[in-house]
Amino acid sequence: MTIWRRLLGLRRRPAAPPRLVTFGGDTMGTRYSVKIVAPAELIAAIEIEAHAAVAAVDAQMSTWKPQSDLSRFNASEPGNWFSVSPDLAKVVALGLEISSFTDGAFDMCVGSAVNHWGFGPDAAPVNVLAPPTALPGFGSIAVRLDPPALRKSAPVYLDPSGIAKGFGVDAIATVLERHGIPAYMIEIDGELRAKGTRPDGTPWRVGISQPEPGATGVHHILALSTTAMATSGDYRRYFDVAGQRYSHTIDPRTGRPTTSTVASVTVADADCARADALATALLVLGAEKGPEMAQRLKLDALFLIRHEGGLIEKMTGRFDRFFG
Repeated sequence: MTIWRRLLGLRRRPAAPPRLVTFGGDTMGTRYSVKIVAPAELIAAIEIEAHAAVAAVDAQMSTWKPQSDLSRFNASEPGNWFSVSPDLAKVVALGLEISSFTDGAFDMCVGSAVNHWGFGPDAAPVNVLAPPTALPGFGSIAVRLDPPALRKSAPVYLDPSGIAKGFGVDAIATVLERHGIPAYMIEIDGELRAKGTRPDGTPWRVGISQPEPGATGVHHILALSTTAMATSGDYRRYFDVAGQRYSHTIDPRTGRPTTSTVASVTVADADCARADALATALLVLGAEKGPEMAQRLKLDALFLIRHEGGLIEKMTGRFDRFFG
């Protein structure tokens, strides 16, 4: 009996099944959250690598950190190639591409206007009657991927806030994919990316916020599996003067905050950085041109539009597949 007990004790215990684990932290002035279905022995390493990945994005692309790649490029003189990280070069290249096919509705060259209207790190007291800062536009930026570098032909203050959080989500997803994680949900300030299902086989469920200041309700519950999604709205950061709302989202074509009746736009795409930038562009384009652009680009998008004291919805593509 003693021998059998010893032999049984030498048998390896079966590995614990994958379980749902949630972790997160601070980044980019907000928080990130990760839910993964993974073996217990991988979780500690994944958490460390995920935090390092999103921290690197913040360190490279923040306009609030004077020593970031982006801040040093913004402070540099026009004319010469300026070496940057590969990721920053990728983000700027994607941003320029989206600027081109959205007719400039998305443009990272809005940084000086963001500051002018009090939403950036170099913000001055806001005078809503003062003319907006002239913006040089995305045509003044060139990008090189190998070796990674940026060049500007005019003084430019790049602000990637309309794409960087989405890229941070994608950076975490890259870590999870490298570890072979079959199911996850990542979120940074409303930008999401999901894969697979929860341990019980049900899809990941997320809410689209009621797009009103101070509201805590949910307008829609969405079921996600293997997609990225981003929402842009005018109800999170803004100020009011004489009954006029001034949103943190700047229209690059005017240098002024957006004033359309669109409360929020949600876009689904394979990559969160792309969804993030496209949602910003569609919000800027407004209630008529936004859906037209989304249809032309074959995007799955949901527009929540203020109308006579309520909200109306416009959907493009197959966005309704997420209702469930």
